[in-house]
Amino acid sequence: MPSSKSTASAASQSAERSPSSKPPRSELAKPERAGAFLTLAHRMVELAHADKTKLEAARVELAQLIKTLEPASRSKLIALMSAGKGVTAISDALPDPSAPGASEPFSGASIRDLQRGLGIARATGFDLEQPLESWARARAKSGVEDRVWLSFGKELARSTASEWTCLVAVSQGDALDKAYLRRGDGAWWSFGSQIERPPASEVARLSARQPKGKRRLSVLPLGAVVPARCRADRAALRRAAASLNARFALAWKGNAS
Repeated sequence: MPSSKSTASAASQSAERSPSSKPPRSELAKPERAGAFLTLAHRMVELAHADKTKLEAARVELAQLIKTLEPASRSKLIALMSAGKGVTAISDALPDPSAPGASEPFSGASIRDLQRGLGIARATGFDLEQPLESWARARAKSGVEDRVWLSFGKELARSTASEWTCLVAVSQGDALDKAYLRRGDGAWWSFGSQIERPPASEVARLSARQPKGKRRLSVLPLGAVVPARCRADRAALRRAAASLNARFALAWKGNAS
C-alpha cells in the first residue's frame, strides 16, 4: 500500500487544477447498475422510512414485499440484519433457519440493522447478488486491506451520519479525486486509489489556506460523496461512496439515522 504522503500529494495537485470545465466522461465513474437483491433491500429500507404523507401506502407495499419474499432473499436479508446488529462480516452472520424469530424478523429496528449491514457489505465488497449457498462459502478475507475495509464498514455501522466530518479534493470539473473522513475526534480515513489512515497533521496541512487564499481540501456534506461524482480511476473512493450511500442515504433525506 503506498504511503499516505505520496497519495495525499497527488490528491492535492489534482485539487489545484481549474474546476471551470466539466470533466471528460471517461474520467467519471459509470453509474452502477444495482442487481435485483440490492434493489430489493434498498426498496425495503425506503418503504420502512417513508415520510408521513406516504406512510400508509408504504406500509402496505412493504407488507406485500415481505409476504412474497423468496426463501433465498429472506435468508439474505436476515443475514444482513444480523451483520448490522452484531457489527460483523456478512459471511459470519448467516442465520440458522431453525432459530427462534428467524422466519419473521422484519420490524423497524431490524430494518435499521439492514441499513448497517448494507453499509458493511458495500465496504467489504461483498457480492450480494451471488447465490445464497455461495454466501456460506465466502468467508471474510484476511488480507491487511480487507481487514481495513471491514473496520471502516463496522465504524459506519456504529455511527450516525451527523458524527462524520468530510473533506474532499477535486479534480477538473469538480470530479471527486479524494475524500478524507473522520468520525468525531477519531483517526482520519482517506479514499482515493486506495484506502488509507493518514495522520491528522497531514490532513491539517492540506486543509490550511494556501498563499493565494485557496484550500487544497474543501468541506462537503457527507451526502455529496456519491459514486457518480467520483473519478473512474479512484476505486477506493467509489467503494467508500457506495458504502456511505447504503448506510446513510435516508439520513441525508432526514428520514433515518
